[in-house]
Amino acid sequence: FTDNHGPLTLAVQVLGYEKLFIWMYEHPKQVHKLMDILANTVIRWVKAQKKLMGHDNDFCIGNQGVPVAPGCGIWFSDDDCVIISKEHYEEFALPYHDRVLEAFGGGIMHFCGTANQHIDNFRQMPNLKGINNFALGDVEGTLELKKGLEGSKKVLVACDFTHYDYEEYYSELFEKNEMSKKGLVVQSLFSPIVGVKEGKYEFIDRKEKDVADDMKNVMKRFFR
Repeated sequence: FTDNHGPLTLAVQVLGYEKLFIWMYEHPKQVHKLMDILANTVIRWVKAQKKLMGHDNDFCIGNQGVPVAPGCGIWFSDDDCVIISKEHYEEFALPYHDRVLEAFGGGIMHFCGTANQHIDNFRQMPNLKGINNFALGDVEGTLELKKGLEGSKKVLVACDFTHYDYEEYYSELFEKNEMSKKGLVVQSLFSPIVGVKEGKYEFIDRKEKDVADDMKNVMKRFFR
């Protein structure tokens, strides 16, 4: 099953950043036509894969190891949302992304980095059930996104590489900043050589089993 990209990311791959963003100003009708074609293509491509695997359209096997509840049938990457303005995203991406999500009973969009200029846009997408955000060490951005989604019935899958001091990290999120656990999935991706420290990635030497055993005890404190 492919790592699906959404219409905006596919448009970048077709035209390139410079041409796509210039066309948004000079040839908006052509950009809308392209986004329409790409949205329909994504829908047909994912449905073809699901048919081969014997999956219903509203069932998704998940992404990055995160199980997804039935009724949330697609994940796709929207990484380029981080560099586009709120206004252009609302016009050229939002309606086509939501069309793709609707075709599968709703779904989840993924992006790496911070795209909090789109919190209002995300809230406007009725078929967006959740956001998978690889934070790239930006704890403050994660907090802002989570608080911005409150009351929208959209789940945040907050993920990053496992922190150096994960007890301190979760303490910062849930105690110091009073981050709500409702509508939240915390995903810690283990790397034996990379960890997050003070918002930056640094090299670290550690064993997966040691980290997993220790994190189970730490998480019991915050998720009872």
